Amino acid sequence: MGQLVRDLLSIDERDELLHGFSGLDLLLLTELVTSRPMLRKAFSETLADQVDDWASRADQKSVLFQQWIRGKKGFSRAAEIMGSLGIPATTKGPNRDEATRKQGYLAMLRTIVLWQRAHGALPADLERRWKINDLDEIQEQWRDDRLFLLGAMKNLWEIRCFFYHLKEDCGAGDERILRVKRIFQRIQVLTNRLMNLIAWCSALGPVFVRLRQSRPTGGKPAPAQAAMRRLQEVGIADVTALRACSFDDLKKHGIRKDIAAQIVAFMRR
Repeated sequence: MGQLVRDLLSIDERDELLHGFSGLDLLLLTELVTSRPMLRKAFSETLADQVDDWASRADQKSVLFQQWIRGKKGFSRAAEIMGSLGIPATTKGPNRDEATRKQGYLAMLRTIVLWQRAHGALPADLERRWKINDLDEIQEQWRDDRLFLLGAMKNLWEIRCFFYHLKEDCGAGDERILRVKRIFQRIQVLTNRLMNLIAWCSALGPVFVRLRQSRPTGGKPAPAQAAMRRLQEVGIADVTALRACSFDDLKKHGIRKDIAAQIVAFMRR
């Protein structure tokens, strides 16, 4: 990751690439560097077209995907970003560039699925849309692994990590160093927001998010992720199981009285 950032700082004196980083870019980076892809899916040109279509329509854009990965065979620059990240191609020789293009597209697919799931899309809908299987079974482990990677990446966005490179290799003056510092601060904020979003990625996540959003401002404390995790630990892993729980059931499972009352009232609507 550090090498990629150094490369971006070296080729872009205006720092527009890093300034354009979105939550999608951060999530895509976790999918590129992970050794545990979780979601298994074979590459096809039809899949690549679907990913391109989604990326074109999405409100948020990924600089890394648009600038490097996206492109038909022979026109993708995925090998460049993979090289910066130190990710070996699955194929060597003349087919290396195409192999890295496929790696990039599959990483972007996983990014899209997790992104949509974190925004409340149902597993069944995602499985049908992207022709994938067993999302329910892998989503919690997937969520936790990516949260770990995002948490580890947060320390990267400190200006001191790249101060020497900016001064000695890029010849940056005080103005650029301050600009990069502000960009990294923004990326740190993005990382925190993304982690909060991904943390709600579960079968119960959309219910808890809607519950929190439905509360009046200044009201009682909202159900937190700890409550959702506690329910999952005792086997209440989907909406049907949650709806079957009474107020007393929730208390027995360690949910606070005020939170249990909010959950029961919300589920009865």
